[in-house]
Amino acid sequence: MDFRNTDLKDLFGAVAAEDDELKNLEKYFFKNQLFRKAIGKDKLLILKGYKGTGKSALLTMVQDYFYAEKKVCLSIKPDDFPSIKLSNNDNLDLISSWKKDLNDLIIKKAYETFLQEDKPQKKFFNAINAINDIFNLPQYLNADTDGFKKKIAENFNKNREVYVFIDDLERGWNGDENSIHRISSLISALRDLSNSFKGLKFRVSLRSDMYSMLRYDDSNLDKVLPDIFDVKWTRDDLLKILVMRVQHYFGNDIKSEDLDGLTQTELEPYLKDIMKLNFSGKGKWHNRPIHNILLSLIRERPRDLINLCTLAASKAGENNHDLIETKDWETIFQKYSRDRFNDTITEHKYQLSQDGVKQLLNGMKTTKAESKLQKSLYDRDEILLKIKNILEQNNIRKNGTTYKMSSKEGLEFLYSIGFLVARKDESENGYINRVTYDQNQDLVDQNSGYKFEIHPAFRWALNYDPNENILAGFDSEYY
Repeated sequence: MDFRNTDLKDLFGAVAAEDDELKNLEKYFFKNQLFRKAIGKDKLLILKGYKGTGKSALLTMVQDYFYAEKKVCLSIKPDDFPSIKLSNNDNLDLISSWKKDLNDLIIKKAYETFLQEDKPQKKFFNAINAINDIFNLPQYLNADTDGFKKKIAENFNKNREVYVFIDDLERGWNGDENSIHRISSLISALRDLSNSFKGLKFRVSLRSDMYSMLRYDDSNLDKVLPDIFDVKWTRDDLLKILVMRVQHYFGNDIKSEDLDGLTQTELEPYLKDIMKLNFSGKGKWHNRPIHNILLSLIRERPRDLINLCTLAASKAGENNHDLIETKDWETIFQKYSRDRFNDTITEHKYQLSQDGVKQLLNGMKTTKAESKLQKSLYDRDEILLKIKNILEQNNIRKNGTTYKMSSKEGLEFLYSIGFLVARKDESENGYINRVTYDQNQDLVDQNSGYKFEIHPAFRWALNYDPNENILAGFDSEYY
């Protein structure tokens, strides 16, 4: 590989799905179980996930699937939304306003998308009947000039289905009371519309940090819990995502089903043309398979993996290496870690008051005593004490509250955002069992034998001694 003269977006794909070309995304998008769920018949489906988990990519591919099936697909962005008046905080009034304005917006979008003409001069319609009217189906059912529109018209005439896709709800979000009321009432309105109008179906993406604040403010959102699905990936999935992107670059047409059943060891050789397959660093990670290193350092987010590989490939170019080598990886670990640290502060900053997230995360830095002991694992009492010391020095509150955060609330927050991971070591076989917040939210309330550790992705950013080999302190583990 000539990394210096290679567009790394072509090699690994764009970090954000909206920056990628659809024809490329179609070829290397990994279709997991959630994709199959999203192309089902659900009236309302909300895809919830952290930044970088691929919500937009998933929504794009689901829309592409329905479009290929000749379904009527309408895409709505926050910029399209009407300016809902939030001076009245009555949630029922807001929901009613959303339903009326969404109806009008759906009609407008359908008219523009399907007929590419001016907005019809009509005030208020039942969404499905209005779309049926403005499509002027006979015109297209009998037309010979535009075969694709004719097929859409035939399909709509038969099935009466309209799929509405809503993405990027975080635009304009600042976590204040108005933002929360705006989005929570929107979600309630979508639920009401999908239940009222047969054939009107919604696919929506929502960031996890936003949902946490919405639920705290509006208990009525419990009604949409059955419609919410977490966008998350197994470590096998993440490695398959990387393999598909790299193989696409080399012109190899590999589909998701081609990789079904392959182990990580069987997947790794697909990467041999861009990286050395063994890590030759010092310590317990010496001569370990490279996928062990990569999967240890990323959270369950494709964006982490793409960022890590892109940084290393860029460094390999600077070093005139034709494969990514151990030296390239080791050089970029600190920057990768600092980037993830800063991203986390930005992603969750509205959940706590003012600079609360920044203060809490910075307070978790390794102390001199911890550095000397190479301590990175805490039992429940130890982690609560560490958090208590941070909170005593800072006025950190949950957004919208007046009281200071408790140690237990601080632990739950750090666990919920993936900064901390629960862990139990199985002494009889040496196996390490790690549990994330999504897998078990109750571990902060229990003395269950689990300890807590800072996720490896953040270790370099928190290290007391910048000259220390952080990787040497990681427990050797197979993924």
